Amino acid sequence: MQKKSELKQVEYHAAENPHVGDFECPNCTKSVPAWRSSGMSDLGPHFYCSDCNNAIFRQSDQKLIWEKRGDDELQKITETLPNCDCGGRFKPGENPKCPDCKWEFKHQGSAIERLSDPHLILVDGAILYGEDGPEYQLHIIAK
Repeated sequence: MQKKSELKQVEYHAAENPHVGDFECPNCTKSVPAWRSSGMSDLGPHFYCSDCNNAIFRQSDQKLIWEKRGDDELQKITETLPNCDCGGRFKPGENPKCPDCKWEFKHQGSAIERLSDPHLILVDGAILYGEDGPEYQLHIIAK
């Protein structure tokens, strides 16, 4: 397991990247900077941590659902999703959260529908996990 200080750090500049923006938390009204994949990179399926804003995308999951997306495939993936380093767990149905009040930015699709959602959202400071654990931490540079 990599230490946070050893993680690759990725910066997106809000003024230069059309996929960077802010969510306004409807609960506490804080502005939450985030990056949303364009969908062209096909980062699905991906799953969020139950306790923080970290996310996981594994190509092995993508291969599993390539031809069929159903309850069996979701169950197989769910059984192999790891714990997050924060102490939470990556799970279907979890969402990005407001860093201040933890309000969930809910997704409109079911867990099965989300298997084919290519739009990964990473909140500023979130870590993206891959097959072998943490890959990089995202930082949004304000306009």
